[in-house]
Amino acid sequence: MVIINSHNNPVRTQPVATSAGINPQAPASANAEKQPASQTPSDSSVSLLARQLGASATQAQIRDAALDPQSLGQKASQVLTELSGRVGGPDSGAFEGMPRDQLALITYAEHGEFTVEERVSAWQETARQEQLWRQSAATRALDEYSSTGKMTGLLGEALAHFKSLPVIEQAQYPTGYADDLLSKIDLDSSDAPITQLRAASPMEIVRGLLPETGFSRLSNTHEPAADARGRQIMLDRLYGGRESPVMDGAEGMLFKNVGRSSLEYLTKQDRQLLSDIYAYVRDKNVDMTYVDTLAGDLGDYRQCDNGRIVGTFNSGHQYNSQGWQLSVDFTEKDSATASRMLQGSAIASTRLDQGFMRYMLDPGHALGSWVDFDFLEHVVTRFSAEAHTATSLDNQFSTYVWKNNNYVMTTSSTVRIQRPDPDFITENGVRRLTEKGRALGYTLEEFTGAAVRPHLELVRAKSGVEILRQWFGNERNPGLSGRLVSLWERLGKM
Repeated sequence: MVIINSHNNPVRTQPVATSAGINPQAPASANAEKQPASQTPSDSSVSLLARQLGASATQAQIRDAALDPQSLGQKASQVLTELSGRVGGPDSGAFEGMPRDQLALITYAEHGEFTVEERVSAWQETARQEQLWRQSAATRALDEYSSTGKMTGLLGEALAHFKSLPVIEQAQYPTGYADDLLSKIDLDSSDAPITQLRAASPMEIVRGLLPETGFSRLSNTHEPAADARGRQIMLDRLYGGRESPVMDGAEGMLFKNVGRSSLEYLTKQDRQLLSDIYAYVRDKNVDMTYVDTLAGDLGDYRQCDNGRIVGTFNSGHQYNSQGWQLSVDFTEKDSATASRMLQGSAIASTRLDQGFMRYMLDPGHALGSWVDFDFLEHVVTRFSAEAHTATSLDNQFSTYVWKNNNYVMTTSSTVRIQRPDPDFITENGVRRLTEKGRALGYTLEEFTGAAVRPHLELVRAKSGVEILRQWFGNERNPGLSGRLVSLWERLGKM
């Protein structure tokens, strides 16, 4: 069955047909025959592509039968080398979604069935599909390793994938690749963990099981298993190599969870984003501590039930020892950066949690923030729909700089808490009574210097009655204060 892609094709302009349920595209050849009057344009395009693929399949059968695997692999390398100089042309997405066997027929067609541009486009789609599979397979493998210490699933998946490939793509793998996988599957069925069977890191094992091939290497495709490598970096730096379960932030501050790392409260989405950030900075001149501090702040936010149980310092209830109201703000530089983030367009589409961003950009939380705001701004933009506007990293973050006192504390000169006059004060270690204390009947003990007051004097003091009358909650239980006042007055008459 011939499958045609319905996407626009910049190389071929005639209409194409789409088979039911599948949407890959196929261009017609430059030497297309004139359409018979009885055929529709779509019928003609399907018929032409079918003939092209049929002719290419015949040539491929002759080639595969004439060459041994080693010679076939060398032939594939020669073809791809010739095509590599034409990579990145205007037709790079023409065959999106086409099956791998048909893509191979087009890529390695050397007898004029397809143009060079069409063959390059088919190769690009092959590499794209291969990279997507490798990234997802590697991620699954690292998940399995985190849970069991093995990669049994990847071994079987890699073998099945290899057997599904066209012969000319199989020939590009190392000699004996399938037999090696089978032996590893037998070895992995033992009780020994994979790290004991092979002295390598999890990511090295993945790379060994998914070797690079000519058809998967293309200058404008993603690095193989880049997502999985970022994930492994995330696991190594944040969890010591083994991922922890996701804890519920609603219980993050309960006594039973005292001592847990805030990183355990990062959600699956948080961990995926951090993996992508680690992968992004991996080959750049960036100290990964910048990502670590972002992870730490995000984890603190999650552990505090997404910031719900953390009040802002600027609530108006913070005072210094003299009773003057305190408030906190970002430094002038961080304040300007926060304003750019809040007013920019990237924040609307960034993958960073919107609640977390509002929390981090509130000056009332400046005391608990460690992430570098310039780095945060770059991440917000780079991982958004505005990624193309992100500034270059250059060497700005090559060495992590720990910022002490990265906030500004302000003491009000007008707002002061109203505190009752003390009964006594201590100056230079010497305690003395105030006028209020003497009026209430306090005396200083001769040997200890402690301020004491006879019991009956305390009971008879009018201030005690006033305290009962103003007791918190009296408005809800008006009869309660009356009974307490009556009792207090009776005691005062003793």
